Amino acid sequence: VTADAGVSMSSNEDAAGFGGKIGTFFSNKQNAITNLLGQFDSWVYKKFGGNSTWVPKPTNESATNPQAGEQLPSFSLAATASVAVSDLDVKTAAVVDGTKITFKNTSGNNDLNVQGADNSAVVAVAGGMAFAWKTNTAHPDVTGKSGSFAGGAAVNLVHSDVDAIIQGSTINGAKTIKNTAERSGTLAAAGAAIDISLNTGTSAAGMAAGISVNLAENKTVALMKGNTVNDTYTGTNKTIIENLVTNKDLQVTGALDINAVKSNKNSGSIGVVATWDSVKNTNKAEIDGGTYKKIGIVKDNVITDLTQINAALGLGVAQGSGGALAWNFQGSLLVGVFKNTAEANVKNITLMEADTLEVKAYDTKLETNKFGDYLSKRG
Repeated sequence: VTADAGVSMSSNEDAAGFGGKIGTFFSNKQNAITNLLGQFDSWVYKKFGGNSTWVPKPTNESATNPQAGEQLPSFSLAATASVAVSDLDVKTAAVVDGTKITFKNTSGNNDLNVQGADNSAVVAVAGGMAFAWKTNTAHPDVTGKSGSFAGGAAVNLVHSDVDAIIQGSTINGAKTIKNTAERSGTLAAAGAAIDISLNTGTSAAGMAAGISVNLAENKTVALMKGNTVNDTYTGTNKTIIENLVTNKDLQVTGALDINAVKSNKNSGSIGVVATWDSVKNTNKAEIDGGTYKKIGIVKDNVITDLTQINAALGLGVAQGSGGALAWNFQGSLLVGVFKNTAEANVKNITLMEADTLEVKAYDTKLETNKFGDYLSKRG
């Protein structure tokens, strides 16, 4: 999970503002701790016959504005921007290569299971909030301007491979051979921006931009290549072979911007939200070459249940008074490029004494996505 957030506040008031009150609160607490240390030092000095010059610091100060009653600057500005980037190159693989396996207990569960699975959640979240307010209580006729900008950009750059491979191996007497590559994760990017600009003077302006980007290339492969199965097996039981790929990833891209601008005269706001998805999912189950004897059923399947969501939302309000100009512009851009491939292949194999060969690639409803199931249980 990659997260970044920023908050910016700008105030131009005669009275102490929110930022000043927070600063005074922490200053009082800091002085209280300093006083405790000072009391201890004074006790040590007196214990050994010394003289302490320690003077307690105030711990109940009230927030004030040192510029109260003075002419304040005519412009108040608040700006913040946050960027969160996840850059990942991940490979998950389970491999049986050039191995000789013989199961001797013909009445037991002689199972060979090879599984590669990726259930990871890759999340990038960025948020920016900017608040600018200007009031003129001491000088109500003074013209003033306030502006705010907030930006949030979340970016995922992901390359991910999941492989399950059995190749160049000799296997005898197995009840089942399961070679499974599974993907059930989440790829999410969310960028949000909120700006508020309030002014009792001439004009107020605000801008918010929320941007989210998912650039991903995912490969999920189950491969059985050049294997020899039951070549020397003399029993009567037949082996069941399952070469399977499942992909139930959740891929989400969302962006949000909120603008609120108000002044006694002119006011204006601009909001921009943009999402960009370029996601490629390659899913492949393949049995290539080899000799297979005494086989009950061979299943070579690819099953996908992908959920891909791309959403952008912009909200804006601009309010003026006295016949002044008030305008608001909201722009949304959604770009989604999804390329999903599901491929099941059986080629160049020798299949003897077999009952069934099943080769399927299809898109259907699977069980709950692992990350979604975790969130629902956690609440």
